[in-house]
Amino acid sequence: MRRCISPLVAMTCAMVAIRIASADTFYVDPDFSSLSIAVYDHTTSTLLTSAQISGSDTTSLTGTFDATIDSSTITFNSGSVAFNNQESDMQPAIGGGDASAGDSMNPYPPSPGSDPANYGLFLTVPDPDDPEGPLALAGVAAIRDAVTSLTSSAITLTGGGSAFDASQVTLGLTYGSLDYNINTGDGTPFLNGTTGIDGNSGLNSSTDGGIGTFGGITAVSIPVSVLVNVMTGGLNIDVVLTGQIEGTNAAPLAPVPEPGTFALAALALIGVVPAIRKVRRPR
Repeated sequence: MRRCISPLVAMTCAMVAIRIASADTFYVDPDFSSLSIAVYDHTTSTLLTSAQISGSDTTSLTGTFDATIDSSTITFNSGSVAFNNQESDMQPAIGGGDASAGDSMNPYPPSPGSDPANYGLFLTVPDPDDPEGPLALAGVAAIRDAVTSLTSSAITLTGGGSAFDASQVTLGLTYGSLDYNINTGDGTPFLNGTTGIDGNSGLNSSTDGGIGTFGGITAVSIPVSVLVNVMTGGLNIDVVLTGQIEGTNAAPLAPVPEPGTFALAALALIGVVPAIRKVRRPR
């Protein structure tokens, strides 16, 4: 059954049906694209992280991805989707900062330094033999310079060409690092350093992808829920990313556009973005 629920979306679906296959570059919209991060113990599924400051476990996205869309399929060919930095510097410093002792009352490293980062996290690892007792490990972690690709085989379009199964999309980290500074539960310096996170990938588990076309602009929306397994510092952890990536095949506007150009582009985008969200919203 078609999910078009407005004249605008009905026109969008009609236009989708007559697409000619072509590979397009899609520009990620940072206003509607963000990913949150959480880290779990791979063996016990225990949540190990929390935000260093409010919101430092979520960041917006920029960059591009390449996709081929025809009348019946969409294929994600590649991508360079970059994770933006937080407004404040995050701990530890690049490289993991200096090893410094805490104490039994506050085992976190007292002076790990800080630098710009995509994410800033507190790390707490309970003692598996005494989960309610003192922490086994406590520290800070920061992810920096992360970039991900988007790839898939051909995915069948549904809903009159306005929807696709996003769980067939793989996110692959092509660049980035994890810096960490960790003490033991009594505050003794335990581990500090950095490790690359590139080369890790995970298959998306969110399904409800959407496509809309209006005024010559095509928009693609990808809900994201991806688990990436990482080995670092002797820890086997699952990094879970959740959120969404939205992009259009309209290049970003120049910094100071002519008023008429800006108005025309704004009207086009105002039509496309609400349309795609309505298309992929369950009834």
